Amino acid sequence: MTDPKNPTQINIELNEEVAQGTYSNLAVITHSSSEFVIDFVRIMPGIPKAQV
Repeated sequence: MTDPKNPTQINIELNEEVAQGTYSNLAVITHSSSEFVIDFVRIMPGIPKAQV
């Protein structure tokens, strides 16, 4: 029988502005065998460029 692995802890620090979040209405998800990336996008009517 194998010993259970110790879980890895990740410490993340957010400033107050980031912790409040930002509205998005689209998510683009890409991945590979070693990572994944989620880009959150806000598309507003009448504005030709989206904000990532």
